[in-house]
Amino acid sequence: MGLLKAEGVIYKATEKVDLSADSHEPYQRANVKAPRMAGFVLKMFAWFLESNIFGPFLLYILKRNNLIHKLVSNAELEESPLYVPLHPFAEDFSEKEENENLSPSQRVQKAVQCLPPSLSSSSSSNLSFRRYSIMDYFNAYNSAQITPFMVAKRIIGAIGESCDPSLDMAFFINYDIQDILRQAEESTQRYQKGEPLSVLDGVPIAVKDEIDCTPYPTTGGTKWLHLLRSCKSDAYCVMCLRSCGAMLIGKTNMHELGAGTSGINPHYGATRNPYDAGKIAGGSSSGSAAVVAAGLCPVALGVDGGDVWGPTISPSIHGHKYYLLFVDHFTKYVWLYPLQAKSEVAAIFPLFQALVEKQFNSQIRNFYSDNGGEFVALRHYFATKGISWYTTAPHTPQQNGTAERRHRQLLAIGRALLSHSGLPIKYWSYAIETAAYLYNRMPTSLLNDRCPYEALFQKSPNYAKLRVFGCLCFPWLKQSQSQKSVPQFKI
Repeated sequence: MGLLKAEGVIYKATEKVDLSADSHEPYQRANVKAPRMAGFVLKMFAWFLESNIFGPFLLYILKRNNLIHKLVSNAELEESPLYVPLHPFAEDFSEKEENENLSPSQRVQKAVQCLPPSLSSSSSSNLSFRRYSIMDYFNAYNSAQITPFMVAKRIIGAIGESCDPSLDMAFFINYDIQDILRQAEESTQRYQKGEPLSVLDGVPIAVKDEIDCTPYPTTGGTKWLHLLRSCKSDAYCVMCLRSCGAMLIGKTNMHELGAGTSGINPHYGATRNPYDAGKIAGGSSSGSAAVVAAGLCPVALGVDGGDVWGPTISPSIHGHKYYLLFVDHFTKYVWLYPLQAKSEVAAIFPLFQALVEKQFNSQIRNFYSDNGGEFVALRHYFATKGISWYTTAPHTPQQNGTAERRHRQLLAIGRALLSHSGLPIKYWSYAIETAAYLYNRMPTSLLNDRCPYEALFQKSPNYAKLRVFGCLCFPWLKQSQSQKSVPQFKI
């Protein structure tokens, strides 16, 4: 395709882009030219597309006609990926040991004590719009500048305005005005008595509609899930927020069953970008992201998921037949553990949990998986650790779409590595582990062209140490040989 190579666009560096209200920066609208087919014609087109002879050429034409080559494949960026922190975290934060016996409100208070002074007090701003933080709400409530009840009335008005047909932002699937006002009135009374439950008291928080939160049904973005599975109580993470006095303002829109990343929901509408209603927000958790971006609330909840793949046709060189995959839904980062048997999941999950809590100072609140026996065996463990466990319906792997797509990507990369290296199939576990390592360091459009590693660790990965999979290496041996002519290395 070298002769037909499409010229890519050159994206300007951030400092050269005008983002002011009077900006005249052009917006590249989608120019979709996908053919519409059905029946026999669709079957024939699928046959040609899967053909080794015609498939690559047809795929190239489709990508070219839809500007994928111009805007993505052959595009050039004038700057390297860069993360600019809003606050000097590394200098100001302190660490404290967490006592597992503390209540949720006590844990919140311990977390506040770790914050630097710059985040513990409200910051003044002359901007016409700014996103208020949790501490901004808490300080405003404490100083009686405003009350949770006043905030609730404004939020309800804003939600109603966003649902107006002229905007139709589709932020929420469900919200209850009376329930919001009841929570706000109770929080206002606590502040008037000088007895707030925590810094979260009265702070508006949105909940993605795949997490149980009474009195709302959990639809998962569908019209039928709540009919098969009723919401009888709060998920543990919601229960903790409620015990801290948080004001839960409703269930936000999402991609149906979380099985995609566009955020286009055929039942509740596509969540719109609050900065331009002509564009969609995108993402599985589109509603939660949009309400935070719009400034309606400072917090939304996230999820995590996992799955087991296997068995393989041939065990690995170490006897592995399966692998366990964990996926962080927010950063898309993956952790992979080869297994000799599915029963090893029960021992590995606590180790993974300890890694997350120690390395990232974060708790696993929600866990998504299928109904495999290896995860059912962890039911009691999830309950004792306060982890809300969500499962898919039988024979519907698409409901765990995030983990399933990662399986497909890792297996494709792993097969390519084995094929290119010429190594036998027994080295498949090394290929899959390498595939996970590479995937975490590959930029993706889901993260605005950042890689999962950068999104998780907030720094760019080091690509200098990458080597070709299966290449020759020479481990040095100890100098214990008496003869100088004896090799001091082995292949």
